Amino acid sequence: MGRDSRAGLTRIVYVVDNISFRGGERTFLQLASGLPRSRYEVTVACSPGGVLVERLHDLGVPVIAAEMRRRHRLDTVLALAREFRRRRPHIVHTQGRGDPFGRVASRLARVPAVVSTSAAIAARYTATEPWRKALYRLIDFTTDRLVDRYIVVDRRSVEVLVDRHGIPASRVVVIPNGIELERFDPAHAVRGAWRKRLRVSEGAFLIGGLGRLTWEKGFADLIRAFASIESSDIWLVIAGDGPEWEELRALARALDVSSRVLLPGFVEDVPGLLADLDLFVLSSHQEGHPLAVLEAMAMGLPVVATDIAGVGETITDGVDGTLVPPGDVAALAEAIKAVGRDPEAASRMGRHARKKVAREYTAERMVRRTAVLYEGLLAEKGLTV
Repeated sequence: MGRDSRAGLTRIVYVVDNISFRGGERTFLQLASGLPRSRYEVTVACSPGGVLVERLHDLGVPVIAAEMRRRHRLDTVLALAREFRRRRPHIVHTQGRGDPFGRVASRLARVPAVVSTSAAIAARYTATEPWRKALYRLIDFTTDRLVDRYIVVDRRSVEVLVDRHGIPASRVVVIPNGIELERFDPAHAVRGAWRKRLRVSEGAFLIGGLGRLTWEKGFADLIRAFASIESSDIWLVIAGDGPEWEELRALARALDVSSRVLLPGFVEDVPGLLADLDLFVLSSHQEGHPLAVLEAMAMGLPVVATDIAGVGETITDGVDGTLVPPGDVAALAEAIKAVGRDPEAASRMGRHARKKVAREYTAERMVRRTAVLYEGLLAEKGLTV
């Protein structure tokens, strides 16, 4: 089968759940905007509404409305299959809750190639009800065999797919996440706006965390570590929304630090907030390859992070950040205090961190590597330009 001649373009449909605007949605937005339009025609299938759809419309990228808030909707699978038959993509690329929908619909529509990005694999089965967790596992394991190539964001995920899912290692490629380096540039940052908004003095030591307020982010650990540090001139801001907002607020009150623990909700101006921090902390128990850490590193901030999959591969302990065991509140507190005691070392780590991100973790690099994967897969399928 030769490649369709419509403008000589490689047609790609991305399938992502779009339940909220997080790492997966951001990565697909980077791909949609970064792949050269002289070679690629991109469409995105996702749940309707939200930030992702707004930004795709701004880019002029077509959007297929596909409800994916429940993982077992046959009507969504059939609707996607109809769209795929009409659009005739060469590649369907899925992620997260979008995996089963896109995978099955692709095979029904005889799409030549299916790619799946598997980020934070362990977190895919964190449902509280045993039946729901078993269902998610069954859906994933059943549809795993429909995928031609897997993209993972860290090396540990290769082992999970190979050892636990039985995926041949030859079908798994590591492509770390990347960020828009020009957006996160300390040279262009204006310091002070967020401190003024949060009513934190310029001389105070301001720690920041960023992410969805869920248990796996470990923000309760961060608040406990913060509360154990004996200083009245240290503040903590945790930016993000999610189901644990009230619990975290209650924990801060119980530990008598609520006046210095700030929970402003979802923050659009992440570079501005990072510019006002003295230290960024990632306290997560589970992650894929967190963009928040890359953003903080790009801003030249010292970073204290838990040594988990994706993070330990990004940060070299003592060189461009500090790693602590996940769940170890005492170690987290000590690492925070160490940064405060030695601002010169903290500044040095921040400089190294910025250089590493510029060298290894840009959105442009991620897009280029993904394009190479696409072209290699299509050549393997006999679909030549």
